[in-house]
Formats: sequence, C-alpha cells, structure tokens
Amino acid sequence: MPVISFEYRDLQDMMGEMLPLEEFMERIPLLGVDIGEEEDGVVELEVFPNRPDNFSVEGLARSARAFFGYRTGLSKYPIRESDQVMKVDPSVKAVRPVICCGVVRNVNFTDPFIKSVMAFQEKLHLTLGRKRKKVAIGIHDMQKITPPYTYAAVPPESMTFVPLGHTEPMNLAEILEDHEKGRDYAWVLEGKELYPIITDREGTVLSFPPIINGTQTEVREDSQDVFLDITGTDETACHTALNILASLFAERGGTVETVKVIYPDGEQTMPDLKPTRWELDNDYSNRVLGLDLKPQQTAECLERMGFGTQVEKGRLLVDVPAWRSDILHPVDLVEDVAIGHGYHTFSGTMPTSVTFGSGRKIEDVCRSLRELLVGLGYLELLTQSLSNRDHQFGLWNEPETDAVGFTNPINEDLTIMRLSLLPSMMSVLRANKHRDLPQKVFEIDDVVIGGKNRRFIAGASTHSKASFTEIKSICETLLDAVGAEYDLEAGDHGGFIRGRYVVIQKDGKHLGSFGEVHPMTLESYDLGNPLVAFEFDMELLTGIARGGQ
Repeated sequence: MPVISFEYRDLQDMMGEMLPLEEFMERIPLLGVDIGEEEDGVVELEVFPNRPDNFSVEGLARSARAFFGYRTGLSKYPIRESDQVMKVDPSVKAVRPVICCGVVRNVNFTDPFIKSVMAFQEKLHLTLGRKRKKVAIGIHDMQKITPPYTYAAVPPESMTFVPLGHTEPMNLAEILEDHEKGRDYAWVLEGKELYPIITDREGTVLSFPPIINGTQTEVREDSQDVFLDITGTDETACHTALNILASLFAERGGTVETVKVIYPDGEQTMPDLKPTRWELDNDYSNRVLGLDLKPQQTAECLERMGFGTQVEKGRLLVDVPAWRSDILHPVDLVEDVAIGHGYHTFSGTMPTSVTFGSGRKIEDVCRSLRELLVGLGYLELLTQSLSNRDHQFGLWNEPETDAVGFTNPINEDLTIMRLSLLPSMMSVLRANKHRDLPQKVFEIDDVVIGGKNRRFIAGASTHSKASFTEIKSICETLLDAVGAEYDLEAGDHGGFIRGRYVVIQKDGKHLGSFGEVHPMTLESYDLGNPLVAFEFDMELLTGIARGGQ
C-alpha cells in the first residue's frame, strides 16, 4: 500500500485542531489507514490504494477533520474562471488522446511542500496512473509560460528542450535513450511514430508527457501560480487526478481557476469540483450492515466520511466529492456508513442454527493421493493455469479443440486456459533437465474444459529406464487407493507411443490415461531420456469410485 510521510505539526495546522499525537495514532486506523512509524514528530501511514485522495497530508487532513467530527460534511472549494486555453491537436488521438488542465494561484510554496507534492505525484502515477501509462501529471510555474498552450504529437527529432535534471538541450528520442526518466518510461510510448508534447504560445516546452517536464517551467519556492496538466488514455481517471490535485492545492490556500480545453470535436472547461448526486436506500444500507439506523443517523455517518447529505421524505441524498474516485456503486457508500459508524461498534452474533462442516470427498481423495505419490518418491509441482495452443496441442501432435482464450492476452505464451496439466509439467522438466535423474513429479490442480473448472491429477517420471510397466504400476496403485472400478483399453494419442498408451474408462466415461511419451514429443521439449506420464480426471474418478461422492 502507498505510504505517506508528514510532520504531525503540519497535519494539525491543516486540520485546525491540536489533537494529541497519541490520540491521533489510536483513532486514525478506524478511518481505514494502517499505522506505520512515528519518530520525532514525523508520522508514516499506509493508505489503502482505493483512496488516492488520501495520498497526501492535505487529503488526509481533510478526511481526518471530518471523521474526527471537527468539520463534517462536504468540503467546498470556490473556482474562478480564467482566460487560460489549451488547444488539442488531432495528432495526439492515436498517441495519448486525453488532457485535463487547471490553474492554481497564490500558492505558498516551501521546500517541504514541494517535496510533498512530488511524492504525491509519484504515488498517483503508480496507482491511479498505472505507472504513468493511464495518467501522468505535470505542474508548471506560470510566470515562465504564455498562453494559449498546445498539446500535439510531433516526430521524435523535431523538438528540443532542456529536461528536468539536465543542463543541455535534448530531443525527444535522446530523452528516451539517455535521460533516467526516459529509460524508465520509454515503454509507454513504444511503437509510436509521434510523441506528445505541450508547448506555450512562444514555443516553450512545458512537458513531454508522460516522461519529463522542461527545466524552464520548474516549480521553485518563489513560485506562486501553477499550471496543471494531466495527460493519459482514460478520460475519467485524468479528470479524477485533476480534481484530487486541484483540491490538494486548495487545501493549502490556493485559488483554483479553470482552463478551457479545446478538442477537435468540442471543448471542455475544467476542473469541475461539483459533487455528483447519489441516492442511498437506507433500508438497503441497514440490511447489508445489520444495523437499524434512521436516515438521519446514516446521513451523519456519511458526513463523517466527507459526504454532503440531505434527507427528503425518507430519501437519503448523498453528494459525492469530485475527488472520491472509489464510489462506483451504492454498496461503496454503505462501506463508508460502516466506517463512519465505527467498525469497533459492531458486535458479533451467535449463529441461529448449529451445523457441522466436512471436507468434500474429492478433496479427501486428492489429499490421500498426494501423500501416496510423495511416498512413491514424486515431487509436487504448482504451475500456471495459463498456457497457449502450441503447448497444449502443437508440441503433442494433437488436433486443436475448443479452449477458453483471452481477447487481450498479456503475452503470446499465455493466451488460453489449459486443458491438460502435462504440458506445464513437461516445461518444468525441460527447465530442470540438467538435474540428476530420476525425476518424478506430479500436480493436482484445475484445468478449464467447456468453460468450467475440472480437477485433474497428473504425473511424470523420466530416467534412462522409464517404461510403460513402471507407469502402469503407479496408475494401478493410485486407482486401487481410491477404490475405483475401471477398464483399460488401448488408445491413440499423438504425444504418446502407439501401443504404449492406455485409456482408463468406465461406462463410456474417459477417466484418464497413461503411457510412454513419444520421442518426437520429447524432442519438442528438448528432453533426452525416456519419459512416462499419466493424467486423471479426479471429478469423474471420485464420482465412480465405490461409494460415489
């Protein structure tokens, strides 16, 4: 979880109350914050990632001020209109299409405050911003820039400026190669022919998002007015980041002003800190929490969480702050009712009926087979449930069948859910082929067939004398251990040697198979010793075992 560090005296000033540190440390966990360290008046707290508005001392002070009852309800910050304009060129649509902007004036910058804002930026980049891919933030000294501003995408060698941390001009391509931030975040722009850039009327570079700002617009202690830019790929996330940042500066006494952002297909004026109106069913809230609160009592709980509320004819109307990005469903408001009411006030209740649980038979059988295989010298594996068609079919010389796939796989090796445990097992043996033989491994885990999980067990043994007789003996031992009735029939599988592959079935149901792996399959996995393997469907196997499930 993100960790914020601040001087407690600063938090007290922001809250407007001299709450003793000991009492603060005792009560703040009830807000959903984990206590970190405290030393010489400097406090570290861990904040849940669903509350980015609390990633700074300013946001935490606002939340604590309401939660502790000093100033409950919705915080409001006035916004003035300005003549600032950002023009968005159509070229950014295919590169980084979203930009949100704002202005804050009369900010009293100090070195600790600047460091606090920089730390907040990085926390927001890592969480809400998904390492700057989804959202990236720029803050600029307005004394050094001239509106209107332009957001455009340009060729990498066409624009040169001095980036933060350097003293010599660099073009965009050089920044990605030679600047430390460029190397860290070049992956965000990988494959793009044009790179995004923000300039003012005079051609001054404000920012090369999401990589680095320019030195000329760097914020210092003598800065008073700042221009905020938020670029990214998600419009909602960018607006949320702007609202959080604008309210942060407003908490420090800054005056927030709007910017008109002109897109090719329209224009928007931002930031907009107006709350959104929700309606909460009080009966629903009580039912979820097991409480019996009146609408006004529920409203008081929500006001301690920084919401605005109205009770009209039994209806509970809730104004959600623009910086609260975690409210997506009425149940999120119910959670805040619980926090505002106090988790420590909830008491447990005894169950109304007495029941006794027991393990599922399949789990008991799997446990006994696991112990049996370990006793036979097998080592248990735990491999990924994701695979690809080549591993599941191609390397085994088997025709492809339906498999659950992914629209946007993380990479080409993880494109489907596996239908068999054996390919993953073979990959493990390939990775350990330099180890001493024999190697005997097994796995008990789920595969996905027909869109449903099924529990399988599989095992393999490889050494110079591995044979069909060995694996047949192992399988008969396992089947006898679970009390299964079964028939053995010769089978045909592209990955196994014909005549040394057996199908286990009963009443027309395919329970599993075992055999000696074909040399071509071994060659595909770069394995040089004979290998025998088995695989059973545990759900079918336990279903036909004597006594059933």
